[in-house]
Amino acid sequence: MNNNYYISAGKKLLLRFDRNSDRFRNALKFYIKDQDIDEIVNKSKQEFESLIPEIPYIGGNSDRYTKDLIYCTVLLAVYKVLKRKRYNTDMIG
Repeated sequence: MNNNYYISAGKKLLLRFDRNSDRFRNALKFYIKDQDIDEIVNKSKQEFESLIPEIPYIGGNSDRYTKDLIYCTVLLAVYKVLKRKRYNTDMIG
């Protein structure tokens, strides 16, 4: 198998992103105005979707680190959006 694993799971991964977006919203609300948070979360989802084909295949469901790798990709998407909005790395961290 290869990256088709993630592409075929794309809709499921995006639904999971939606279900977990409250985590991002809660973290962002301390630093960012409420009206900007929706835009950041939506752009982060789009960024995550564009990154899905780039996730390296490490074994799919048979590898216990696959979920961690997917979650790291979600965080990378959020990071990239915030960097484009010129937030500094310390604030993003």
